[in-house]
Amino acid sequence: MFSHIAHALQTFDIEPETCLRVSAKTGLGLETVLPAVIEQVPCPTGKPNGPLRMLLFDAFHDEYRFAC
Repeated sequence: MFSHIAHALQTFDIEPETCLRVSAKTGLGLETVLPAVIEQVPCPTGKPNGPLRMLLFDAFHDEYRFAC
């Protein structure tokens, strides 16, 4: 295993067998992402009648700089 991957797994206390093998560049494993999110991420809590609040991330792929 690459040392930077091992370091990240140890830093965030992640078990390697729970990781998805996914590549946005090649499309490998993309079909596993949405079902995993639905299964593993809990439903949001809050006030259904309250004002809408969200956090939006935007990124683009640059061939020379990876994701920006």
